[in-house]
Amino acid sequence: MYLSIVGTGDPRRRAMIRLAPTATAAQHDGGLGEFQHFVRTVHPSTKAGI
Repeated sequence: MYLSIVGTGDPRRRAMIRLAPTATAAQHDGGLGEFQHFVRTVHPSTKAGI
């Protein structure tokens, strides 16, 4: 999954984040919901100045 985050100080600046889960085939169905929850929690740190 790729996330594009717009800069808070300058909307012309963006950060591209790539998230890639790893799991076995047996773990896929159970882990999919957890990965989706994790993706919803990703956000830039206000201290980073992005």
